[in-house]
Amino acid sequence: MKLKVLIVDDEPLARRIIEGYCSHLSDLEVIASVADVFIARPVLESGKVDLLFIDINMPVLNGINFIRTLSEKPFTVFTTAYKEYAHEAFDLAATDYLLKPFSLERFIRAVECRCARATNGSPPCPRPFMSGSATTGRRPQPVCGWEMPLARAARR
Repeated sequence: MKLKVLIVDDEPLARRIIEGYCSHLSDLEVIASVADVFIARPVLESGKVDLLFIDINMPVLNGINFIRTLSEKPFTVFTTAYKEYAHEAFDLAATDYLLKPFSLERFIRAVECRCARATNGSPPCPRPFMSGSATTGRRPQPVCGWEMPLARAARR
């Protein structure tokens, strides 16, 4: 079964990058890629979204405040260039938090975290900067124990 993905980012290049990353994973299907939260809302309300990738810094209503308006919050991966919003994002039960620019490998780990959380009810993945990143000087380590077979193949 494919995961239905919604991408929300006001930057066209950022949307294209995430769409391209999704195309590498056969388990993902992008059902919509939109520039603002007002276009995203009806797509989310349709109940067809399994995973939301959303930017934080957007005009009119930012991604965090938008998620706060939702009565049913989807599995959400925040994608942003600002690390200072991470605590707020995880307070909203974010599945993951990707700092731009992020690699395909890091994107795959975010998807794996969503899958692990859905299949075994585990909590959101640990904050990526706590397991090693540019801020600690250590190479980031995988934060989820479960891996999609395609993710392993993509690393070969």
